[in-house]
Amino acid sequence: MLNFVGGMVMDTHDRVLMVRRADHVDHMAGLWSLPGGALRPGESDHEAVVRKVLGETGLEVVVESPFGTVNRKGLRATAYRARAVGGQVQQGIDKGIVECRFFALDEVPERTVLEAGMALAYHRLKNSAKLGVSEYSAIVDNLFSNLFYSYLDPALETLDIENLSDFSWLIRSTPLRKFKSVIPFLMSDRSDRAREFALVGEIYIALCTMIDDIGDSRDERYGFPTAHRHFGRPYVIALISGAVESLRKDLAKRYGDAYAETMSDALLTFSRAQAKRFAGDHLDIPSYFDNCVKRNNIMGVAWAAGLRETGQDFMADFLYAMHRAVIPSSQMVNDYYDIARKEFRDFRAGVHSYCTLKLAAEYPDRKELEDLLAHRTEPTAERRYHELLAEYDIVEKVRRDICAALAELDGTIENAPLSDAQRTVLTCWNDIPRMNGFDAGDFTDDFTDRALRFVDSLDQLCETLS
Repeated sequence: MLNFVGGMVMDTHDRVLMVRRADHVDHMAGLWSLPGGALRPGESDHEAVVRKVLGETGLEVVVESPFGTVNRKGLRATAYRARAVGGQVQQGIDKGIVECRFFALDEVPERTVLEAGMALAYHRLKNSAKLGVSEYSAIVDNLFSNLFYSYLDPALETLDIENLSDFSWLIRSTPLRKFKSVIPFLMSDRSDRAREFALVGEIYIALCTMIDDIGDSRDERYGFPTAHRHFGRPYVIALISGAVESLRKDLAKRYGDAYAETMSDALLTFSRAQAKRFAGDHLDIPSYFDNCVKRNNIMGVAWAAGLRETGQDFMADFLYAMHRAVIPSSQMVNDYYDIARKEFRDFRAGVHSYCTLKLAAEYPDRKELEDLLAHRTEPTAERRYHELLAEYDIVEKVRRDICAALAELDGTIENAPLSDAQRTVLTCWNDIPRMNGFDAGDFTDDFTDRALRFVDSLDQLCETLS
């Protein structure tokens, strides 16, 4: 059993000192962490913390109490509070460390070693006041990203896929939202093979995102440039065209024809559904959700196909069914988020949203609504659309629909034959769209206990990782 230690040093502004590991190191390359490392023979934990903090950052410290311990396969890591008593922060004194910086606890980078992220989350949760909704959502989302970058992202380089670096750029440049590969990984046996299948799903979602963004004429996603803005539209169109056959061949070689064809069929279904979506030829909710399921189902297919390849048929069936149930609520959340920010896809890209369909179901003059959408470039049409949304209280009704759908999913997760840790992780994942989509004033709960249960559950599911 290897013993590792880390030191948490705070400045006068309650910011924590973190170090970024060099790209050439053997373990957790390129990630942020607490200063620390393995104990030398005969060395105590306190001696190791003092040595590593001084050697990596230039600070002399006195070690105080421990505040978090995690166990991994063949490894035990303990984080200690440490108080600076001398020296000063210096850059480049350790060749394995490329940067030392202080971060506020709510601004810890997503590219952080999972165990360091968990230790800081524990410290924050056990030493802070009542945790609000935005802080809770950020902790859950950020720890998903910490897990992705610590244990899944390194396996990307083992996949033999043409233009992999371009897919990798999109995956890594999109902030957070790494649940796309982390959820099936945590629900699996968490083996090396499970890492590969989880990442294949992530790559297919990156491909679908490229198609989606071109159709939407979207230049930014979550504040970062889309692929066609970064690479140029002609290149991305060529990349998409070449990737379909390239992915099929590579996956057939690695995992067999059946798996490759399953993924290719799901991508074809997605593309057809996208074409129908941008045609904008329907104004009824059942057709809308049917098309949403076809369009977004590729993630559920990717999760299920990978789990079946690792012999976990029950979990494959459960996650596939759950993801299909998630799709309508996810689409409603996306559309609600756009309308809450007054960014109407209906008028930007000519794509009907759930909010418009909700209005169409209640507004008696279907022809007027169709005329408004047909003249979407005219300011008077958008103003009239806003008036109708307010008159029929559409935003509040959509909120109620979202809450009902997410509550139903909570019940599905609660009644599923899962371990307590798996159930907690899925429930917290289902919390994210609710938390991110609504205002902080909509929640009066203290989410501290819920966040602590999430961190404990994530730690438990990751104990077998190496």
